[in-house]
Amino acid sequence: MTLPVCATAVNALQGLWPAIPFIAVAPETQIILQLGTTFAASPPAPASSTPSKASKRKKAAQEKAVPPVPPTSPSPPKATKPESSGSKLRIAVLPLLPFLTSTILRGPTLPKPLLEPYRHPQYPLQILSAVQSSYSGVVVVGETLSSTTGELEVAEHMRYLRAGHSLLGGVWIGPKAVATEPGFVLKDEAGEELGDSIYSAFVLQEAARLVVKKPGHGTPKNALMIGLGAGISATSFVRHGLDTTIVEIDGAVYDAAHRFFGLPTPAPDRLFIQDARSWVHNRSVTLTGSSTSTPGNEDVTSPELFDIVIHDCFSGGGVPSHLYTQEFWRELKSIVRPDGVVAVNFAGILESSSGKAIVHTLQSSFPQCRTFYDSLEPSTRNITSEFLNWVFFCTLSPERVEFRRPVDADYLGSYLRRHVFNNIPEREADVSVVVDAIPEDDRERYLLKDSANPLGEWQQKEAIAHWKIMRAVLPDVYWETY
Repeated sequence: MTLPVCATAVNALQGLWPAIPFIAVAPETQIILQLGTTFAASPPAPASSTPSKASKRKKAAQEKAVPPVPPTSPSPPKATKPESSGSKLRIAVLPLLPFLTSTILRGPTLPKPLLEPYRHPQYPLQILSAVQSSYSGVVVVGETLSSTTGELEVAEHMRYLRAGHSLLGGVWIGPKAVATEPGFVLKDEAGEELGDSIYSAFVLQEAARLVVKKPGHGTPKNALMIGLGAGISATSFVRHGLDTTIVEIDGAVYDAAHRFFGLPTPAPDRLFIQDARSWVHNRSVTLTGSSTSTPGNEDVTSPELFDIVIHDCFSGGGVPSHLYTQEFWRELKSIVRPDGVVAVNFAGILESSSGKAIVHTLQSSFPQCRTFYDSLEPSTRNITSEFLNWVFFCTLSPERVEFRRPVDADYLGSYLRRHVFNNIPEREADVSVVVDAIPEDDRERYLLKDSANPLGEWQQKEAIAHWKIMRAVLPDVYWETY
């Protein structure tokens, strides 16, 4: 019984491991080995000498029914009871624990970090990387392989990046890694060819490059990525020659994007593994200080304003609420050029409480915003009531956001980019109905502020719906193998 109890105890406590520094970084096999050693080496608890109520009643009945007998000579003392067989079994198990922890006592999840790729014995699935993350719980890079049964025909040859309960992105691989010209095919760190994004939302974000700037302002020169995901948009910007800065809170996500999804190595001063709220605040303070300096004392190292900002922080069924308040947007605008564009991604239902709040707060913070949804084909339904990926293109300028016509160079040899960029107007949605549906006397509640921000609470209730959708995207085995 020792081994099943040990494994069950470890599984039950697994959710608490990240809270203990040593356990958070220790391999699962080491934890099980140490717990098993402690359990096996500890002496068994002595049997309780306190009689139960039932035994007391039985003894009293016997004493009442049986007459007393004369005293006899005392019996010789009993020999000491030898060590129980259970204790011997515990000692015998000790040398076997290293073997058992790699077989029947192996944890229900893959070791983290995963030292070598794991091929599922029954399903067309391979896990390339699995690491523990203090922010996402677990960050996994997996691949769907050729299916002999045809159950995954649509999703075959797909590499995906998973963080917690979300897919942060993915690309097609193998025979699906195609481009209009061979020279445009991207490669990962190991030299494997990578194809288009599995989600068109990340390509839609890149349309920020197509936003028309003021006459004489030229083309965009730099970009800021708040949230990296698989690095689809960031990689595209780098390939187009934009000076790209990345702010990503989870180092495990950056490592995965760099190793498995072709993200080029950024310069040290262009990569920041930290929370975007503090980074944007510090950047804003630095810019404000340089703009108020006296003539002749300007800081020549003061940072430039950004032409493009991609804000994509959705993960695990929700977004970090502190990155969607009026105060955050105010500071972000202070580091963006007057004719720059901020593209904000949100996955959810716009008619939900969180959707209404995000739309209302963005419209109150930016003079102009246009909203587009992620879909290969235009929808004829009431799309604001559907769970979709949405991209809001907002600008500080009072002029309407307009997109120039794409040219071949914009596509980077991608069939998906060609399709998305040439059909942008067909994916636009009128979200005025979302805000109009909010009663006038209740609109203040939907303005997200640092002092009053119910976004996190609303998303907790809506996260289950997102998880159900994710379980429909891929079969259960792909979520249960991590």
